[in-house]
Amino acid sequence: MKKKLIIITFLLAYLLTISTIEAQLGTDNPCEYTEKGNPDSEVFCYSEDYLTHGDSTFFLINVDQDKTLNISGAIVSANDEITISNVYNPIGQVPSGGIRGTISNKYSTYNPILGIWLLDIHGRGIVSSDGLFTVSSNFDIYKPRKYKINTAILQDHIKFYKTYIKTGTREEHLAVSSGWSDRYSNMEITIISPNVKTKNDISIGDEKIVQTYYLNPGTVAEGSWITQLRAFDARADLNFYSNYKFRYIEDQEIIDGIIREKEIKEYPIIITDSNTPLAMTAIRLEAGDVVRIYSVYDPRGKKRQCATYTDGCAIKDPEPGIWLINLEGQTVTGHAPFRLASTHSTYLPEDFEATDKIKNRGAIYYYTDILTENKTHLVAVSSWADFEPNMELTIISTNLKSVYDQSETDEKVTQKAFLTPGETAEGRWIIQVKSIWKESEVTTKSNYNLTRVPTQAQLNADLEMGEKKTYYIDVTESATSLVLTLTAFQSGDEFRVTKVLKPDEKPGTCQKIPSGKESYTCAVKDPKPGIWTIEVTGQNIVGEGPFNLASTFRITSCGNGVCDADENCGTCKKDCQCNRSMCHKNACVQPPKTVGEKKAWLKDDLEDDLIPRESYDAKINELSAYEDSQLLSELTTEPEEEPEKEEKDNTIEKVKSIIFNPLIIILIIGLAPAALIIYKKKKEQPI
Repeated sequence: MKKKLIIITFLLAYLLTISTIEAQLGTDNPCEYTEKGNPDSEVFCYSEDYLTHGDSTFFLINVDQDKTLNISGAIVSANDEITISNVYNPIGQVPSGGIRGTISNKYSTYNPILGIWLLDIHGRGIVSSDGLFTVSSNFDIYKPRKYKINTAILQDHIKFYKTYIKTGTREEHLAVSSGWSDRYSNMEITIISPNVKTKNDISIGDEKIVQTYYLNPGTVAEGSWITQLRAFDARADLNFYSNYKFRYIEDQEIIDGIIREKEIKEYPIIITDSNTPLAMTAIRLEAGDVVRIYSVYDPRGKKRQCATYTDGCAIKDPEPGIWLINLEGQTVTGHAPFRLASTHSTYLPEDFEATDKIKNRGAIYYYTDILTENKTHLVAVSSWADFEPNMELTIISTNLKSVYDQSETDEKVTQKAFLTPGETAEGRWIIQVKSIWKESEVTTKSNYNLTRVPTQAQLNADLEMGEKKTYYIDVTESATSLVLTLTAFQSGDEFRVTKVLKPDEKPGTCQKIPSGKESYTCAVKDPKPGIWTIEVTGQNIVGEGPFNLASTFRITSCGNGVCDADENCGTCKKDCQCNRSMCHKNACVQPPKTVGEKKAWLKDDLEDDLIPRESYDAKINELSAYEDSQLLSELTTEPEEEPEKEEKDNTIEKVKSIIFNPLIIILIIGLAPAALIIYKKKKEQPI
């Protein structure tokens, strides 16, 4: 029994202690009753602070009963001027009539909304050394926790800070204040809530302090809140204060430029933490220019609404993945440099790069293999050494969807991003970089591995109006799309691929790919290996129209009916029927009839690097014991068999393999007696 009483006593004491602690939570000084011992008496609490000239501070008041809210204060030095700037109720409103004036007076608000109120105090004319004062109220009034961050911001830079606010915490207001050393540096504070509502304050003239309050964040949104600091004119060393502890988000900024009005550039942003709002700010770096965030796409390629604030916009709960941000130049005076800052990782695709020298009006091809589980966007950026050549960048998916970008005037960079390649198509993608004007060295960067297409080729030719020319493409594998690009050398000329034949000479289709001026691009998905025939027609040609034909596969003469030198005496069966004994220096000739002629051929092949030294020595040693008659007898058996004879022999061999199969032989042996009996019976029947 004694033990039970002791336990109950301890529990009661513990609960009493907890309730006392909760009652005094946040109170700087104990609350006092105006009439001690009277439970219905007014309760007055007070809190103290100090201010320097031009500084400001705030207090929180816990209005938890339905009675008039009274506020008053006292200043230690009579020469100081400290005023109540405003009082805000829990939903962010200023009470009817407002509460303003020196804190030595008493102010009242009737029928106050229950919840946490915010009292904003300014020091206008502080002459004493410490500017000490107190504030009193008939509700629990307290100075919230105050966290300080020392930082520095350069001109036109952005810094983001993040804090987490949970619904129902004691301090239901987020208050942020910044003061900086340089009066000439105008500054800006923007608070962004998790549901992307914002509050903003900006300094004017020689102000050194900006501050903003976001009232009742717990009822507005629970989660990660963002505070953005920005310097306009010069570097500023500042102190950043808040009643919540903030964490600095690493600099996520890139600098780029826009050349012309209405130009749009795309930038990928990697998001791994969906709890942090995606906040972005685009800052023009030269007066007179206007650059804005034009559109935002999520990892699935869907355009998303972005809640605007000052020079940026924000998105709530962004899903993880790679997002795309489009920036547009609206007012551009010459070159318009800008800075893009974000709460998440903004980057230019520099994971992989390749550099090539592209010929005048020529094209170069790269491929990259995309798997569904890899990065969600394919981004490619090309830049070239020379200001003069205009360039074109085209991305072609494995299912022949495409996007392209073309430079103008003296631009040196084009870039393009392809949304959600994993959902669009998994497989081998083609990146085509093309010169529209001159020869130049081009560096292409991508967030996927770049491999130069090894089979690519190009040639220059010309056509007149309505003239047609036939070309042959040697497709060696189907994983790489057959891409054909025609680029005119004269402005206004047009060329088209008007006919396509597959290796089996059946009609095929080359799907047109969107491209820039003076060019025509088409592609074939999963082309069957073999010799493809294409017909090119000149359209709208003035005089004679020169052009460049580029292809992802080798342009060959195989298929033209003539055994050309590059067909290696038999590699093109359509044109050549040479066998190895009749092939010399890539030409079909009469075979050698003597050992001496054969040795001379071998020597020529060695000198022309057609055979290695080891092969030459072995052949010479083999021929040293030969006589001319022996060589001639071998040559008569060396020619390749005709296709019909070869097919016939293959059929005979198959029949032989079936007949001499052990199972077939056993079956025949087993059925032989039965067949013999049937034969005898038929023979004995009368005619």
